[in-house]
Amino acid sequence: MGNQQDVWQQGIPQQRGLWTPYDSTQRRRWLAAALQHQHLTTGPDRPPGATFRLDGAHITDIEGFYCDLGEAVNGPGGYFGHNGDALNDCTLGGFGALAPFELVWPHAGVVRAALPGFEAVLRWLAESQVQVRLEDQDGQ
Repeated sequence: MGNQQDVWQQGIPQQRGLWTPYDSTQRRRWLAAALQHQHLTTGPDRPPGATFRLDGAHITDIEGFYCDLGEAVNGPGGYFGHNGDALNDCTLGGFGALAPFELVWPHAGVVRAALPGFEAVLRWLAESQVQVRLEDQDGQ
């Protein structure tokens, strides 16, 4: 895998998780590129009631959460917010999914320990009418 700029210069990423080796600064840049290209990656909004699944294994910072969420909703290179306000805006439509919807979040125990602000993220999601189903690593 090349550097981040090379990935996006080749077009929309075709594989999930290419953002995972990056630090939080590089992940912010990834989110900016995803937002810039969101009109190319975002299809019609899935109707309310859809279920999306995070990968969850590489969420070690808030930027990683938003990178993973964008891919869960819109596929590789997808965008679905970069902060609480943007997340709320995305759930209103035009970004691939309409709230309310369910978000399955695996590796919850690991993420809870690694992600500062985990509880705040859960509140943002609840305020945006996203029901979160937390799972441990074994899928429970």
